[in-house]
Amino acid sequence: MKFTVAHASLPKIGYTANGDAVFVRQEGSRLLLVVIDALGHGPAAAAVSTDAIVALRAVPQSAGLDNVVERVHAQLRGGRGAAALFLLVDEAPDKTASFEACSVGNVEARGRPHKLPLILTPGVLGLRLRSPRIIRGTFAGATRIVAYTDGISGRIDIPSVDGVAPALASSTLLQRHRREHDDATVAVADIEP
Repeated sequence: MKFTVAHASLPKIGYTANGDAVFVRQEGSRLLLVVIDALGHGPAAAAVSTDAIVALRAVPQSAGLDNVVERVHAQLRGGRGAAALFLLVDEAPDKTASFEACSVGNVEARGRPHKLPLILTPGVLGLRLRSPRIIRGTFAGATRIVAYTDGISGRIDIPSVDGVAPALASSTLLQRHRREHDDATVAVADIEP
């Protein structure tokens, strides 16, 4: 299993601290990708994202996605909270890529050419969270996942960067579709079983 992951992020215009963050852990045939969007902007939002990263670093490699989501939710209790997209990919016994995915709040993801049938979980990590809606499935072939915060326009043109390396794809999508009134992040993950 091969993973190529990159991301690009900018704070809201007028700010230097960014409330968006990306966590990537690649170990063997397993990938954990989390895109975090703390509520608000500036240093207080950046501190929330940092707290979420602390929780993610402490999660055991073997943890299932439900456990990952719960640990971040617990870490952020008592603060301003965050939205996040969680993606866990591992190699299945038949050498396909199996995945679990969950989005809490309004961080979105799309898959190409294979769809990622996300159902957004209402709520805010750290404040109020219903039972996370975790989807599970497999990617039969090479797949690109593009995850992005609400600082990116919903009209994001993902096909425009087909065939472009993840680092250039993420920065291109950020520049083309950024909303300047919010922190903005795009993460691109190419998954090759």
